[in-house]
Amino acid sequence: QVTLCISILVSLTVFFLLLAEIIPPTSLAVPLLGKYLLFTMILVSLSVWTTVCVLNIHFRSPSTHNMSPLCRKLFLHLMPKLMMMRRTQYTLPDYDDSTPSNGYTNEIDVRDSISDFPSEFKDSQDGAYDNGMQHSVDSDNVIPRNLTPEVLQAFRAVRFIAQHIKDADKDNEIVEDWKFFSMVLDRFFLWLFTCSCVFGTFAIICQSPSLYDTRAPVDRLYSEIPLRKSNFMLPPDIVRQVVN
Repeated sequence: QVTLCISILVSLTVFFLLLAEIIPPTSLAVPLLGKYLLFTMILVSLSVWTTVCVLNIHFRSPSTHNMSPLCRKLFLHLMPKLMMMRRTQYTLPDYDDSTPSNGYTNEIDVRDSISDFPSEFKDSQDGAYDNGMQHSVDSDNVIPRNLTPEVLQAFRAVRFIAQHIKDADKDNEIVEDWKFFSMVLDRFFLWLFTCSCVFGTFAIICQSPSLYDTRAPVDRLYSEIPLRKSNFMLPPDIVRQVVN
């Protein structure tokens, strides 16, 4: 899109230079074609700037920008309805938000997740919770000590991967919001530039002096004989005046 705008701008510049050579140097009025080229060059220059702004919004991420509630309400809810835009909702997988977010798990999750383990792990896990006392629970990571270090490390790794995927999905949702924000803004600029081009062209055409000149043409006013090649005869009334 930027390449197309720049190519159009260069072509309009060339046409305007050719037009500047045709215009008489003593002319006090700018021809309509020159006004139209200037108007189009301004629109194309603004389109390059707006395209860069839209691309800047399109590639934003949660780590660099935060969307304000006003922009979210205006560009994600109100303007899409006015411009008849539909959005495919980004659905997140079902996560249990009650789990801690530090990449570890608690003793209840571990106890439930080792139900498929061998019997010695289950027996030792059940013994650790007798009489409602958590005697063998590590206070830092809240993971039972009865499990082997390899199993504990595996639990930490699985929990870290799950939390990382959960955070990545939430970041993707925010990225999709920024992309839809840029789509709405691009559609708004499309309608704005289309209306500006139509009304600007109509306004420039309406400035043509021939539309408001109601005088009779010179050939009809002073001549009754249409001018042809090698025909330099004067009108009859002028001939009578000269003879008289």
